[in-house]
Amino acid sequence: MGGNADYPITQAIADTSHALASELGLDPTTVKRFLSAWVLRKIPKEEREDVLQGLACRVLGVRPHTPGLLYRVVKFYIADWWKARRYRQHASLDTPLEDDDGGLTPLVETIPDGSRPVEESACAVIWAREVLSLVPSQVVQIGKKRADGTTLNDAERQRLSRWKRGHSHLWSSEED
Repeated sequence: MGGNADYPITQAIADTSHALASELGLDPTTVKRFLSAWVLRKIPKEEREDVLQGLACRVLGVRPHTPGLLYRVVKFYIADWWKARRYRQHASLDTPLEDDDGGLTPLVETIPDGSRPVEESACAVIWAREVLSLVPSQVVQIGKKRADGTTLNDAERQRLSRWKRGHSHLWSSEED
């Protein structure tokens, strides 16, 4: 295999480029150049195969008929992937944190366990403020009105319903 550590992904890019080019009627060299430039240079090694597969599916779904459109599809797919990754990153609970005495404590030991009510309520307040900062003020006002037991008018019910439908991902119980 030539001793190149990236051989499998470069071969996958070549194969994918050839298949996409024949399917879309584009020059295989152009397709390979776009995929190589974006996947090899912009994506971490451990994620390249998954991104390449997702990118191929997106390209086939959009079916760009010019190199310019292909470039845009690839560029925006990679940008969307990075955006999604930024929101999915989680700290390891084994990460050591330095305490006041200079000792190391695993992050998992700093999570409130509910044994201290003040700590738990402080975390709940911080969490609620963060969540409410993401919600439009008009929707917050409607929510306060609803929590107080005040009847909502039709416009308020519709506004709240539209916002909830558009942000249903906030209520889903599925984890990434």
